Amino acid sequence: MTRKRLSNVQALRGVAALLVLAMHATVRQVKSFGADGAGMREAAHVARSIGHLGVDLFFVISGFIIFTVVTQASQRSTTGVARLREAGQFLWRRALRIYPLYWLTAAVMLALSGLFPRLDADPSARLLPQVLLVTRHIDMHYVAWTLAFEMYFYGVVAACLLAFGARAKLGVAFWIITETVLIAAWCIAPDSDSWLAYWRHSILLDPMVLEFGLGCGVAALVAHRPRLPAIPLTVAALVPITIGAWQLHARPMIGLTADPYLRLAYFGTGATLLLTGAVLLERQDRWVAPRWLQALGDASFTLSLAYPGDHRARRAGPSGSVRMVEGERRHGASGERRSAARRICELPLDRTAIAGPSQGLAARKY
Repeated sequence: MTRKRLSNVQALRGVAALLVLAMHATVRQVKSFGADGAGMREAAHVARSIGHLGVDLFFVISGFIIFTVVTQASQRSTTGVARLREAGQFLWRRALRIYPLYWLTAAVMLALSGLFPRLDADPSARLLPQVLLVTRHIDMHYVAWTLAFEMYFYGVVAACLLAFGARAKLGVAFWIITETVLIAAWCIAPDSDSWLAYWRHSILLDPMVLEFGLGCGVAALVAHRPRLPAIPLTVAALVPITIGAWQLHARPMIGLTADPYLRLAYFGTGATLLLTGAVLLERQDRWVAPRWLQALGDASFTLSLAYPGDHRARRAGPSGSVRMVEGERRHGASGERRSAARRICELPLDRTAIAGPSQGLAARKY
């Protein structure tokens, strides 16, 4: 797979980063406008509502990219030793991409917000699970709950490479089906006495994990049906996205953030259609995103972690749980500083993470 064939995917990551930044930036501004700023307040509400789509886009794109990587890695997993090597290399590269920059930004934000005493004093704020991203409840970084979802998905993929080898894609498909059944069962019968109740607050039963599966489905679909109508699919994405943004804007406390199933139905579906259309537009040589948007996608990981939030950060989790993090937080860095952070932090980590045989852009870039 050449760079040309993933340019639109990279650009879509840039769009997702902009949406996430817009959502975070408007959290404070929504309440800061007075009676004379009703129009600006309304605009901030709209930007915040649409901004939630950025997270869903990131998850769907991640599923698409990782499924492509699995397709290539599974072809080399023909023996037991090869399975172990491929699974280990996959996890190592993902860890090198995620952990160093996360730890760096988390340390800076903890220092700025004065949360070190709070983490030490509060026994419920377990530091090690937050450091390792094995919990969805993360106080030490404003937006890191999304990385916990990513690491869960990476662990599943590595297990599939190890257990299924050359048939790792079937393992991923089995995981998607299992997740769908479990989440549907919890949706139909959320009984507190059910054995599923023990996992109700875990990543395992959160509908947003199915967005990784939707991305995997897009990768499989465009590989077998590259002549699907790209423009209608792209335009169709606007329907669920618009409905979802309206739901979140009109009823913020009972809308998408409070109901993850609605979020999956609207923003998850919209992100899937948007990604499918973007990939097909490029593969059919109809449209390729401008270079500046692709460059923004190159820095998307740094951008998504660089925003420190409000001085009283309101962190809304994927299922609508809202937690107030006390402490002083400074405003986000300028564009120039973020660009420098991309050059200093993320690019060297990318180069380290891709050490070893190159298998196209999917393996090199992601």
